[in-house]
This record gives sequence, C-alpha cells and structure tokens, in this order.
Amino acid sequence: MNIIKTLIRDLFSPIASILGVFLTLYFGIFYVPSYIEETKNEKIARMNESLIDRIQEIVYNNKNIDEEFIETMIKGLELKSRTKYPFSTKELLTQSQESFMNNRFISIQERFKYFNQIQKLKESIRENSVKNEIKKSEINFLSLISTILSVIITILSTLGIFLKNKKNKEMEIESELIKTSDEIKESIINAVEFENRIGDLLHKLSSTIEKPTSQERGYDFLVNFNNHKYYIEVKATRDPITLPMIEQIIGRLRNLDGNLILISNKRLTQTAEKFIQNFNKLNEQKFISIVGNDIDEIEDKLREI
Repeated sequence: MNIIKTLIRDLFSPIASILGVFLTLYFGIFYVPSYIEETKNEKIARMNESLIDRIQEIVYNNKNIDEEFIETMIKGLELKSRTKYPFSTKELLTQSQESFMNNRFISIQERFKYFNQIQKLKESIRENSVKNEIKKSEINFLSLISTILSVIITILSTLGIFLKNKKNKEMEIESELIKTSDEIKESIINAVEFENRIGDLLHKLSSTIEKPTSQERGYDFLVNFNNHKYYIEVKATRDPITLPMIEQIIGRLRNLDGNLILISNKRLTQTAEKFIQNFNKLNEQKFISIVGNDIDEIEDKLREI
C-alpha cells in the first residue's frame, strides 16, 4: 500500500504542479488579458451607444450642439466608466450620421436633414489630434502587468517545483542512506551476536577450541571433534548463501589439514549446495554445511558429525 502511495505521489504530484504552472501561464497571458479586453470593449460599446443616442436626441429636437458639449459628454462617461473613449469627436458624429440613416422610423427627408446638420457640425470642429494620439498610443497596462506577473509567477513556480523535487529527492536519498546504515549496523550486530552464540556452543561441545587472532586466517573457530580437526566459518546474513561465497570459503580453507564447516543462519542456494556435493565427491577434505537460527538445532547437527 505504501509503495502504491509513493508511486502515486511521485507520478501525479509533479504532473499536477506542472499543470498548475501551465494554467497560471495560460490564464495570465491569454485568458486574463482577453477577459480584460472584452470587458473594456463592452464598456466602450455602451459608452458609444449612449453618446450616439444623446446626440441623435438633441439633433432630432433641433437643439444646438457644439464640440465642447460633445467633449463634456465624453469626459463624463469616461469618468463614470473609468474607461478611455477611443473615438474622436468627428468619428462619433460620423457614427451618429450612420445611425440616423439606418433609422427607418423617420422619413428619408428627415434622415438627410439630420445627416446634413451633423455634417455641418463636423465641418465646424477641428481635428482632435490629442484624441487620435491617445488612440494610437493607448496601451492596456492592466493586461501588460497581468502578463508580466503571470510570467514571473510561472518562473517562480517552476523554480519552486524544481527546488521542491530536488529537496524531496535529497530527503529520499538521505532516508535511504540512514535506512541502509541502520540495516548494516543491525546486520553487523546480528552477525557478532550469532558468532558469539556459536562460540559458546563450541566451547560446550569441544574441549579443544581455538579462535584465530587474525581474520586473515580465513576461519572463525578451530575445534576438535572425535580427534578430527574442523575449521568453522560462521555466517549471519540477510540473504541466502550463494556459490561465490562458498567458493571464497573453500579457496581460503582447502589447504588446511582438516574438514570445513559452514554454520549459517540462511539456507544455501541450489547451485551452492550442488557445488558442495561435487566438492565432497572429489576431495578427501569434506565441506559440511549447517543451517539454522535455533542453537539447539545447530547443536544437534554438530553432535551428529
């Protein structure tokens, strides 16, 4: 269950983080500026419709209207909606003319009449160069800021994911090292404890026992059973005894004047057992394997030798 949880975490957590980064980038660069632009365009459309309606109403009622009046109306709507009106006064009047000409509820003569009134007003006003300049140089700073912030957030998020994954990997490695170190320590302690227990057992079974002062001798104990020498190697491992381990033991001990005994807490692999059988068939020196964790069981096997 823990393996599945770890697998899910390792697979889906980075994917979710990366997806979050891409969504942030998408919303910041595409969605948010687009939404802001649409909102702005809707405000402008409402402003434009309101201005055209007002101008038509004034012209239709034969009231005087001038450039200053129109600019005041535009400024008032800009303040109210907090949005810059993008069209010049002449452009607004042109749209009003077009709206009059499309109004089928009044006669064609009246349409031309109002059209010409607005045309005279257009010809009387100067070109609004300031408005055109604003229109040409207008930049949606909110969209720009949103895009910049999104890019910065994306970079920081990506860096955060990288640093987090790096930290998690370092913690996993450190955890594995600690776990491995603890396992090695536990294995050494168990091996020493197992060897000491075997040593006590051999003292009990043999009046003659020798423990070499150096590991270079290649064995742990030398005992005498029924006037025969036995060189004993004690192995406490976490895994089965393999053929290379048997070959290593025999390579160290085969030139000694006595038989060989391996006492281990783990079973031998089939290949290792077959090698021992062949060795015993071909050599006068014998190799005896005793496997067990229970000291009484090991004692019984030693007494059978």
